[in-house]
Amino acid sequence: MVRELVRYMLGPSGVRVLEFYIANSVPINGLIVLYAALLLLARYNLRRIESLAVRHVQQQLDAAGVSPAAAAARKRPPIPGPAWPEILAQGSRFPFVAGAKSWYPRPARPDTMERLLPLHELIRQALAERTAASQTTDTDE
Repeated sequence: MVRELVRYMLGPSGVRVLEFYIANSVPINGLIVLYAALLLLARYNLRRIESLAVRHVQQQLDAAGVSPAAAAARKRPPIPGPAWPEILAQGSRFPFVAGAKSWYPRPARPDTMERLLPLHELIRQALAERTAASQTTDTDE
C-alpha cells in the first residue's frame, strides 16, 4: 500500500531517483558530511582571522590615539586598515574561509578578506571590545 502511494506521488522518474539514492546512500551521505566539515573548518578559520584582524585594528587605533567617540563620529576610517597578508600568514590554518551564511568556501586571500570583513566593521568590533574591557576594569576597582 505504501509502495503504491510512493510510486503514485513520485512518478516513474522520482522512483528511479529514490532507488538510485537508496543504492548509493553511503557515498552520497559521506560527501555531504565531508562538505559540511569543509564549511565548518572554513568558518572556524574565518573567525580566527577575524579575531586577529580586530586585535590588529585595536593596535592601530591605540597607536593613532583615537578615542572610541572620535572614531565613531568620523565618516572616514581613522586608520588605513589591517595588513591582510600578514594577518593571513599568522592566523590562517586552512586555505579557505566561509561566512556564517555561506554555501561554499572561498580562498583565504586579502581581497576575499576585505569583502567578508570590511574595515568599518572591524573598527566597530575593536571599539566595542575596548569599551567592554574598560567597563570591566572600572567595576573591579
